[in-house]
Amino acid sequence: MIEILLAYIILVDVGLVDIVEYENKLNELICKSHDDELLLELVWCFSDIQKAKGLIFNYCERYELNIDSFGEFLMKRLKMVYLQSDIDLHEFSSKVILAWGKLPERITQVEPFWSMSYAGEPLSWGDVQQTRKLFEEMFDFYESKR
Repeated sequence: MIEILLAYIILVDVGLVDIVEYENKLNELICKSHDDELLLELVWCFSDIQKAKGLIFNYCERYELNIDSFGEFLMKRLKMVYLQSDIDLHEFSSKVILAWGKLPERITQVEPFWSMSYAGEPLSWGDVQQTRKLFEEMFDFYESKR
């Protein structure tokens, strides 16, 4: 649960996912676990995304975050944005780098998260194909582990 919330709050914060999608996921989770303290707090502070982000990050610091579960969901969601939206590749790349900067520090140097920091670099010399290849490898990281 926390892994999905963390991914959503990061993606909302950088503008890759609409807040309505986060709200829908939060409502879905609260219906399944209506007595969960974290979920209740998140519902109460829904209109204050920065406070919600703080709550989620604090929770992740106190409790064990399943990195593979988080990464798998994050990569799947990034891939959906990449494939289904009309976002420009440069803009997408910029937002992915911003998202990387918001990850828990202990995972920023681990794949597939590390790729988020450099996948867009080939765009600086006009190599769209290499950027797409790097993003697609990043998206498929967990699929190759199965």
